[in-house]
Amino acid sequence: MPLPVTVVILAPALPPGAGVLGTLLDDARTALADYEHLRQASAIIRDRISFRKAAREGCTVGELGERDTKAIGEIAAFYKEVFGG
Repeated sequence: MPLPVTVVILAPALPPGAGVLGTLLDDARTALADYEHLRQASAIIRDRISFRKAAREGCTVGELGERDTKAIGEIAAFYKEVFGG
């Protein structure tokens, strides 16, 4: 039997009320349901410009000059889920 795996969904950053994000997340959850050894992580990382800027500058989103509180919050939630604190 395969080991259980937690999957983080990487979602596009869409404007509020776009309605598409819910559909994309539902589709991802439906796909994961087909595999009993996979579970969705609580943290959802969105595709944000800040992540690309941070990678290009060799730093974290928290170290960027212009702070993206949403990106920082997403990474903090991911960290907390993976490392438990």
